[in-house]
Amino acid sequence: MDVEGFAGALVNSVGPEGVPDDPESLVHRICEDIRGMSTPSALTVLRAAVAAMEPGELYLEVGSYRGRSLVGALAESDKCGVAVENFSEFPESASEASAELAASLIRWKVDSRVTVLDGDAFELLPRVHLPAPVGVYFYDGVHSGWAQYAALGIAERLLADRAVVIIDDATWPQVAQATDSYLARHSGYQLIADYRALSQDDPVWCNGLRVYAWRRPASWSPSIGRDVAWRAHAQRRIDSPLRSAAWSLLSDHPRSFNAVRTLVTRGATQVTEQHD
Repeated sequence: MDVEGFAGALVNSVGPEGVPDDPESLVHRICEDIRGMSTPSALTVLRAAVAAMEPGELYLEVGSYRGRSLVGALAESDKCGVAVENFSEFPESASEASAELAASLIRWKVDSRVTVLDGDAFELLPRVHLPAPVGVYFYDGVHSGWAQYAALGIAERLLADRAVVIIDDATWPQVAQATDSYLARHSGYQLIADYRALSQDDPVWCNGLRVYAWRRPASWSPSIGRDVAWRAHAQRRIDSPLRSAAWSLLSDHPRSFNAVRTLVTRGATQVTEQHD
């Protein structure tokens, strides 16, 4: 991964105010076409990161929803990606959400370059074998404290020696706190950019984005530490089943589903709106 080239591209093309509002640009057209939460500015960051990957490296994404960020990262490029999604947190059925993701990939001609792994990332990533190292890792899965912390640890063995790690919804306090807690105990990460949302669902950065450079430390071990293992286990055995049960019970009641989904995923940890 050409981390320096990527960092330079960000300085030249993306600032705190995001990217220009150009309806004809690729990222804006993708956002118009595919339902989702990622903004044109976030897609621009993902595209710049993917463009800086070395030949043979992969883009890894956890949490693809209907495919907006996945298509945004890979459209009109020759790079390949892997997406992990279990379609468990949406009002539509898993089969409907999966079909919409597949249709998005086909429509934007990236389906031949993407492998979608249907399952829980906290079960799959610790044991999956990918055909190439990951140059860019984008995490937009469950944002509980357990999940956010463990999501960094379970992916490290898959990363190239130099890689970029991008965290979505990073202005939510529980995401920032879990990320900071992980980085305090694990070396190798350097913050490149912190794109903060000014309000909940901000039109520029939605709920924030953090971008890190990763360099594998000389003392790095491929084994997953206890601090990661117990959080991943708690996410699989406690948090995930409770969420799945709630979504299943409320799937026939979209209004209640969305209200509970907002409460569970955000709770009292929404972005605090800032006023001049």
